[in-house]
Amino acid sequence: MVIWFIWIQSAPLEAGNNDVVLVLGYKMTGNTIHPLLEERLEMVIQLLQMEEYLKKKVIVSGGVVGWIKSEAEIMKEYLIKHGIEPNRILVENESRDTVENLQFTKKIMEQAGFKSCVIVSNSFHMRRITMIAKNVGLGATCYCKRSLITALKQWNPTIKEIKAFKTTLSLLVS
Repeated sequence: MVIWFIWIQSAPLEAGNNDVVLVLGYKMTGNTIHPLLEERLEMVIQLLQMEEYLKKKVIVSGGVVGWIKSEAEIMKEYLIKHGIEPNRILVENESRDTVENLQFTKKIMEQAGFKSCVIVSNSFHMRRITMIAKNVGLGATCYCKRSLITALKQWNPTIKEIKAFKTTLSLLVS
């Protein structure tokens, strides 16, 4: 279990200089943003303030899962409230899981002429995201907040990634 935890939490990270930023949603259970999603959104805001991303757009990705509004709409509202211009935000609000996040986002990227993205999520999520991105042919790097304290706070979701990996493999094969 410890080896799994270390492997998951140590996925390679690189913001790079991609065409667009992509942030993945997190299941909502009410109109309150989950701390894991807020962590993702704060990382997006930091990226969009970096010199290489000052003029780039962000895609918020996530459908209606657990609440009446889509994860994407809730993320868009959060980003606007925190100073990101609405015209910089593209919305993918049909996906219901991580595989669909990346499949549906790839279509948006192709329509907009974007070739690469930096995917923002939590550190426990990066290994699976990388696997899915390669499978769907999405040029991507990954970016998240990483520290020992963050990793320890994410112990439970990291363990849940075992099941998520199995589910993802079955979705990618079908």
